[in-house]
Order: sequence, then C-alpha cells, then structure tokens
Amino acid sequence: MKIISWNCRGAAKQSFQSSVMDLKRIHNPCIVLILETKISGDQAIAKARALGFPHFHCVDSDGLAGGLWILWNDSEVTLDIVSTNAQAIHATVKVHNHPSLSSDTWFLSGIYGRPIYEIRTMLWQELRYLSTMISCSWILIGDFNDVIDQSEKFGGGMVSQSRVRSYLDCMNDCHMQDIGYIGPKFTWLNMRNNHQLIRERLDRAWANPDWRLLFPEANLYHLPRFNSDHHPIMLDLCPNLSRMGPRPFRMEKFWLDHHDFSQVISPIWSLTNTNSTESLALTVAASKQWSKTVFGNIFEDKKSIIKRLNGIYRSPAFPHSSFLVDLERQLFKEYENILKIEEDLWFMKSRSNWLIEGDRNTKFFHLSTVRHRARNRILGLKDSIGNWIFDPLALSTLIMNYFSGLFTTLHELSYSDSFAGIDVSPRAIPLESFQGVFTKDEIWAALHSIKPFKAPRPDGVHPLFFQKFWDITKDKLCTDIVQIFSIGIIPSSWNESLVVLIPKNTSPISIQEFRPIGLCNTTYKVVSKILVNRLKPWMDKLISPCQSSFIPGRQGCDNVLILQELVHSFTKKKGAQGIRQGDPLSPYIFILCMEFLAIKISTYMNAGLWKGSKAGRRGPLLSHLFFADDIIFVGKATQENCNYLSSLLQFFCSRSGQKINLQKSRVLFSNNVDPPSRDLLCSMLGISETKDLGKYLGVPISHRKLKKTQCQFIVDKVRKKLANWKTNFLSFAGRTLFQQGLKWIPRNGNAISFWNDYWCGDRPLSEVLAGPHLPHSNSLSLSHALESSSLHTISYHLPQIIWDQIRAIPLSLENLDTDIFTWAHGQGGNFSSSSAYCLLLELPSKGVNEWNWVWKTNTLPKIQHFLWLLSHKRLKSLNFLQRLGICSSSICPRCQSYDETIDHIFRTCSSSVSLWNDILPGAIVSNDDTPFQQWLRNNSARSDDALTTLVAWGTLFSFIIWGIWIFRNHVLYRHENINTQTFYNSIRFRAIEFWSSHQIPQSLHQRTHGMFAWSKPHFPTIKLNSNGSSIGNPGLSGFGGIFRDSLGNWVLGYARNIGFSSPLAAELWAIRDGLVLAIQRGFHNLIVESDSKVAVLLLTKGCVSTHPHSTLILDCRMLMQKIHQIHLVNIVRERNMCAD
Repeated sequence: MKIISWNCRGAAKQSFQSSVMDLKRIHNPCIVLILETKISGDQAIAKARALGFPHFHCVDSDGLAGGLWILWNDSEVTLDIVSTNAQAIHATVKVHNHPSLSSDTWFLSGIYGRPIYEIRTMLWQELRYLSTMISCSWILIGDFNDVIDQSEKFGGGMVSQSRVRSYLDCMNDCHMQDIGYIGPKFTWLNMRNNHQLIRERLDRAWANPDWRLLFPEANLYHLPRFNSDHHPIMLDLCPNLSRMGPRPFRMEKFWLDHHDFSQVISPIWSLTNTNSTESLALTVAASKQWSKTVFGNIFEDKKSIIKRLNGIYRSPAFPHSSFLVDLERQLFKEYENILKIEEDLWFMKSRSNWLIEGDRNTKFFHLSTVRHRARNRILGLKDSIGNWIFDPLALSTLIMNYFSGLFTTLHELSYSDSFAGIDVSPRAIPLESFQGVFTKDEIWAALHSIKPFKAPRPDGVHPLFFQKFWDITKDKLCTDIVQIFSIGIIPSSWNESLVVLIPKNTSPISIQEFRPIGLCNTTYKVVSKILVNRLKPWMDKLISPCQSSFIPGRQGCDNVLILQELVHSFTKKKGAQGIRQGDPLSPYIFILCMEFLAIKISTYMNAGLWKGSKAGRRGPLLSHLFFADDIIFVGKATQENCNYLSSLLQFFCSRSGQKINLQKSRVLFSNNVDPPSRDLLCSMLGISETKDLGKYLGVPISHRKLKKTQCQFIVDKVRKKLANWKTNFLSFAGRTLFQQGLKWIPRNGNAISFWNDYWCGDRPLSEVLAGPHLPHSNSLSLSHALESSSLHTISYHLPQIIWDQIRAIPLSLENLDTDIFTWAHGQGGNFSSSSAYCLLLELPSKGVNEWNWVWKTNTLPKIQHFLWLLSHKRLKSLNFLQRLGICSSSICPRCQSYDETIDHIFRTCSSSVSLWNDILPGAIVSNDDTPFQQWLRNNSARSDDALTTLVAWGTLFSFIIWGIWIFRNHVLYRHENINTQTFYNSIRFRAIEFWSSHQIPQSLHQRTHGMFAWSKPHFPTIKLNSNGSSIGNPGLSGFGGIFRDSLGNWVLGYARNIGFSSPLAAELWAIRDGLVLAIQRGFHNLIVESDSKVAVLLLTKGCVSTHPHSTLILDCRMLMQKIHQIHLVNIVRERNMCAD
C-alpha cells in the first residue's frame, strides 16, 4: 500500500494530468494527496475526476493560493473525511484485503502549510488541539513549508530559529517522529541558477509512536522531480523486504542454559584427534540437531498451549475436575518455560541492553527497535554516475564492487627502502613484553574481556559459549592459540568475518556514506585481544604526541583546540610577501602505520624540507595532527612544500596500501596568500580550496566568532605539552589552577624540590611548617633529602603524619626515569574539565551525593526516576496539585477520608496498608514513624532477599512503590478497582522477571574459584603469596609475603611497614618487594598470587604514565621481565590467608 503526496504548483497546467497518471501507473498508490492546486469549484472537480480514482475530495483554493485534493481507491482502503480546511485534510483510514498490513483504523492528515508564517502558526495550533482528541495511530504527510534545522537548507540566508522552534514544538507536543527518507535530500528548489539557487526539504512525513508500531516497515521515498518545483514523496507502508541468501546460523542463549547442553558438547571436545576448529564445527552441527529435538518450534508450541488452556476453561467440568486443574498447572509451567526461551531470543536480538537498561516488551522498546531497523535498512543507493538503484540484486552488486575495489591493493607494495634514514631507537620497547609464553590465564583474561553477547559472527557462536564452557573447551582452544603464536599462521576459518555496513548519517544516499565493520569470530578475537593487551601499555611510548586516537590519556579535543587556534591565527595574517574495522587489533595496527607517516614528516622537518607553521609567535612549530584517519597538515604555502607533500603521500600510499580521498580533502589558506598562488598550489595538490573547514572530530572549527579567551587555558595547556613545557603561556589564574591540580610523581626524585614542590600530601611541605627555612633548603631535591644521611635530620622537622606519607612514596628502583606530573584531582591521574571546575569552586571532585542511592537502586530506569521524584517531593499528588491551584480537592480517591499526600499514598492509605500487610504483614508500615524520605531510602537500599521471593528486597520494594502509583492512577482516572492479590502477583512477576534478566550478565563475571585451600605449585616452581593493607583508605599501611616450594614448605618470608598509604599501594609494594627478593635468590620459575584484582590488572595490562602508582607498576613490570617464567594470578582472599 502506497500514499503519494505532491505539491503540483497548479493543477490547471496542461502537463498536470499526464504527470499524475504517470505516478499512478508506475507506483499504483491507493491514496494520493495533491497540494497547491490553485483551482476550485467545477474546474477542480472535473480535473480530479479525470485522474481515474473512484473517490476524491477537494478543498477549494483561495484564488490562486492553496487548494488540496485527496483521492483514494476504495478497493484497498476505507477512507472517511473527518474535517478539512485551507491547510489540512483529516481522515480516518482502514486497510482491508491486505494480509501484510494491520486492519486497525488510523488517522491521516494531508498537510499544506501556507507560505506565510503567521497563517502557518494557525496550522500548528490546530494540530496541537487535534492531538488531544486523537488516541489512535496518526500520520502527517505533505508540504509543511518549513525545515527543522540548517542542514535541510542549501543556499540563501540562515534558517529562522524561531520558526524552527515553533515547528518542532508543535511536532513534539503531538508526539510526532520524523519517518526519514530514501532518495534526494531536498524536496524543493527555487528554479534559479548559480549563487541564487536554494534547496530545502519542505515535504516530509511525521508519525506518532502508535503508527510506527502499526507499520514498522514503512518507508518514505523522495521521487524524481518533474513539472513542479517540488519532488513528489511516496509513503510505502509495506515495502518488499525480501532477504537475499539463507539466514546464517546463530547459537541461541537458551541452548546454553539447558541442563543437557553440556552433555551434548562434552564428548565432542574430549575427542583426541580433533583441534578446536573441528570441534567447533561438530558442536554447531550437533547443536542444530539437538535444538530441533528438544525445543522444536517454540512459537507453535506457545499457540498450542494457549489453545489447550482455552479448551480447559470452556469445559464445564473445569473447576471441579482435579485432572483439569493439574493439567492447567502443567500447561502454565510449560508456558512460563516458553516465555523464558522467548525472552532469551529477544535478549540476543537486542544485544541484552533493553532488559538490563530499559523496560521489557514495552512500546518504547519496540518503537526504538523499529527506528533502528529502518535506519539500518538499505533500500536504495546512488551509483557512481548519480543514478538511483532500488533493485536488491543490483544493490548487492554495487556494494560488492565498491568494497572489493576499496579493499584490494592496485599496485605492488614495496618495503625495501621504507625505513631508510629513520631512527626509531628512542621509542624501542623490550621484546620480552611480546615474546613471553602465552598462558591459560592470559587467554582466559582475553576471552573474558569480550562481551558475551556481541553481534553474531560467521560461525554463529557467541563468546558466551566459550566463557560458560571454559572447563570443557580450554585445553584445545589454548593449545591452538599457543600454536598460532609459535608458527605465526592463523587458520583461515578463524580469520573469516561478516562485514556489516553502518550508516554514517541518518539518510545515506551513496555507498561511500556507510562504514564497514567486521564481525570477527570469537577465536580470532581472543588472539587479537592477547596482542592488544601486550601492546597497549607501550602505545604512549611508540606513538608521537601529534597522534591522539586510541592512546590512553590522550583526547581528541586536544587536536580540535590546536586546529581552532591555527585557523584563528590564519585570519589575522596579512600579506608582507585497508584494515578491518571490528578487529580489536586493527586500531593499533592503523596508528602504528600512521606513525610511520609521522616519522617521515618529522624527518622532512629536521632536514628543512618541510616548513611548518606556528599558532602564535611563541607557540611550538606544528607540521601535522593525526586522529585515526583524519589528518591535518600544517605548513607554509609554497610550491616546495606542495611538491614534498605530494611525494610524501605517494610514498606512504605505495608502502602502506592506503588511499587518499582527494574529493573529500580540502586546503585552507591564510589571508596573506594571493588568489593566483592559491589556484596554482591547489592544482599541484589536486585538492580543492575551502573557506570553511566545517567540522573536525565533530566540533565546528570557527574562523572568527570563537574568542581565544573562551578556551585559553586549555589551548595553552596543549601548547605547553607540545613545546615540552619550555614556554609560559598561562595567566596568573591559570597558573594558580594548575599549581593546585598538578602533582609530581617521583621516579628518581632529582627534579622535585623537597620543600617547594607539590609531591606529598595536598600541598608543598614548605606550607606545612611555620617560620623561615635554612638558606640551602630551596635547592634540596627529593632524591637527596631521602638519602640516609639527610633523612634523619629532616624527619625531626616534620609532623608524624607527613613523615608517614613520605615513607610510603616509592622511588624507581632503576633511578632512570625522570619525575613526571600527574593531575591530582582526576581518576588515574587523567585531566578532566569537571575535576578542574570542582577545583576552581573548591568542591570535592568525588563528593558524596545524598541522592546517589536513587541511581544505585537495582531497578528499572523509569522507576529510578520515579524514586527521584519521590525523594524530592515532586510527585503530583492531589495535595501537591491543590497547592498549585490546579485542582480544588485533595481528598484521597481511594479511601475518601484523608488528604492525599505522598506519605498517605504509599503508607497510611487504608488501601496501601492492606497491600503491605498482604505482602509482609506488619513489618513495613505498621507503627513505622520514620520520615518518608528515610523510609524510602532504607528500603530501596536493602539487598537481602524478600521473604516471599528470591528477589532482593530493594528491587521488589521499588516495583511495589511504582505499582501503588499505577494502581492509584487507575482508580483516579479510569475509575477501576484492582484486586489486591492480582495486583501483587503482577508486580511480583515483573520484579522477578527484571531480577532474573539483570543477573545474567553479572553471573558471567563471576569466575569459579573452586575450593578455598591454597594449592601447591609444580616442581620446580616457587609460589609467592603477597598481601598489603591499611587502617583506613588511606591510612597506616604495611605488607608481607611468603615463598613456598612445590611441597608447600616455607622458603622465605618478608614484611614491612611503609607508613601512610592506600590499600592498593600497599599491595603493589608487597609484589615489588617480593619480586626483588625472587631475583636476588635466583627464582627462575615463579607464580605470584595476590587477592587484589586491581593490582593484578594494572600489572598485567599496564597503565598510563600519569597513574598515581605508575612508579610501582613500572618497577614490577620491569622486574617481571627479568624472571624466566612468571605467572601473576588473582585469587580469593581465603586462599591468601597465610600472607594476610
């Protein structure tokens, strides 16, 4: 079924009838809206009748302005006109004799917004009023004569924001959503040429959520324009969405939950003559057959159970027959099992987010799914010459040809001289970090870091399969992965991937506007994750500061601010003279490849071949900025620079296989470059000139209006970083802020002033002591002060708490690394705008929020918001509305006895008291005089199980509170009374359902540790158990450790008091001292066990250099590289009791 709307700009034209008949012949619409006919009376009726539709209705024009017709075919729809006026035709529509479409009645409004804004506002008012009267599905389609943002207009002046707000406010008040479109972006043009051409998207369709759910596959097409300045638009309610090719295999989650599934796969993975690839293929085949036998078709089974239940209820013997009652119970149980399986199916389809983060099976969820599917569906694209293609087979060919050419190298790659003259030794990293033995724990950590319900891949097996059945699959999987790293070859089946096209914007029109994402097999992703985990800690040393993508501690906004400052400086100058996206390893491979380009640019800079540019007179010399594949080159506008840049890019492309998109590239010149020189340089580069860079990394780059003072301190911070902190740009206020926020991390202690720098506590030590210091104290460094000869003298001058803090600060064992700065008020030493803002306002960065308990309550987000309203006394009770003057009476509609306050609704109303007593007699409400907010908080925060169900009481309590409010609204507005027991059963079922689904992902993160007894290592391995703790966080700290051999015998022990520190620092101290002792005693095979999960993660994955404990972490990692074979393991505390 199709609906066409066309602003014909006059139906009296000779070409009008043939144009409409051609639309009718090609698209066969059942409803047609003709707008701005400019005729009326008998002439309009005669013209409309000649179009060949059985029924039509005409709204006369006002002279030569306006005029609306609606024509329909009664063999497909029943259409009844409700009302008409000069700007709209409103009708009810019912589709019949169409198996694919709903037979519900819905509301259609054909719109022609008059060009005069004051008249058009009357249409907005009419639609608002109409929305209060309509309770069914509603669609608006036609010419609205306005746009909703600047991107929907090309040419001419700026869009009026007041008109946009008026338009959007009306659509929002009517709960309308834009359906989107397929085809050309603009639907109207002013028929002028060159610089006077204006294009706008004036014609569109809006629908309310009910209509979108009624027709989830509906699409709007912008048809080719002819005989008018408007494009016709066509709404297809049921497009042909045939799937090409068979549906790929998917292993369902409910298979894995079945108690018999492990018995199906265990014999397969225990075969000795197969590897993991063959075992996985056998598992897929066995799973398919097993599923058909055990589950069959759950949807047909569900229908069968419903039919049998209806048969039981129709039987006159049902209430008295024990057989029928037992049968009903059995069918109920089977029905609940099917619902659970069906829930798991939706769980997988939605990637689990809707059950965890939203509501189950609600209108909101289904509407979101409909919009998501519509956005990702490809129904039509333009080819390379601009022709639209809608045929599915032709679309498939277009996509395949494009990406085949994109991912295929057209020339032979040469590497012989690629690295000639390039010195990368300063960035060298120890090969031991990559050449160590790959252990099962490392493989498990990589597997465990993959989300269990990620998008399906070619083999159809989710990561959850390996995570849940690790004990069954680990031997073969680990053996194959270790073999891959030993021989350097990945099986071809592991390396297969599905390519998914993700649209870059809301309405893509060409294949270039899609981003290909590869869905890799789980086995391949594990291999890739292992490499990523080993490479990640060293990326900040390998990659230069001019690259800011995928590097911990670096942000894209740094590049934006530098570029903004460069562009701003341009306007002031006056004349004086192939990698797979979706692979975890791909980002690192790409930026390493781009680092090769960065090194070549630096080589050109050092040789004087490339002339860079400065953002300011005292700023650093810049040549390039990289963020992933967004590259900015900065340099002098000379022919020499252009020649060197062209040759550099050609050299890079020939070595890397990358391609430069010259069509999307632009050149921006400063004001001191004359027009002839600009034309010459652009022709040399093959790139067009631009006056406006538009957006960079999502941020608009302003040329004039953005004032330097608005982000001065941030720009200065980035400049100082690039210039190695050699210049001083900060104002006094900026210096004060950074002096408060920047803190030294001691490495060797040589660069830190013991008295005057901020390195211990919350301020410099000179501010702790009153009175003058010794003359030589200002030159005393931290490293010299902590020497044994000076330490005793200094300690007498310091308070004990400061002395305890100093003792807990470690220096680097090697004394090679220089001291560095960290941001003391950010997590992990990272700078953030919010922490700087709190510092300026003298607010705690991590202050306790008294309302945090609301958002930590384990319940649905909408109920969390409801609890927030309750906590702030903003719920619209009758007492509250009476105080606002909205209602005259505040008497409770349920008990008809007392004022309806918030406390009365949920605690003291007789209806609520009865409900609470049914749930938990006397324990919640009776004789409870706790203030309402405290009562609400205490119950919501409880995590113990409720007496009547396994759901945590806080969760069940929140659902009951929400249900009481719903129950109250039913009584007040629908005049319905609900049985208390029925109400509670419904609430209890919803709470159990949420609780069960919410526990699924969490359970995956709970690795089974087995027995809590300490386990002996194998000979000749030595096992170290270490532990650190503090009295408070931070507080007085200490640590200890014990070495034992393969027989469990004591080998060595150690303990130490380190002063005032955090528990994490004490744990890292304990591991570091243990590693030092292990090297001194010559322990070559070592297992280190710690009950600190955070410490183990930091040591295995590494951290950024600005981390507060980076000195300890880097020392531990350096020491671990000196031990021949070492395993670092996180264990439960009960297995670490000896060290504890």
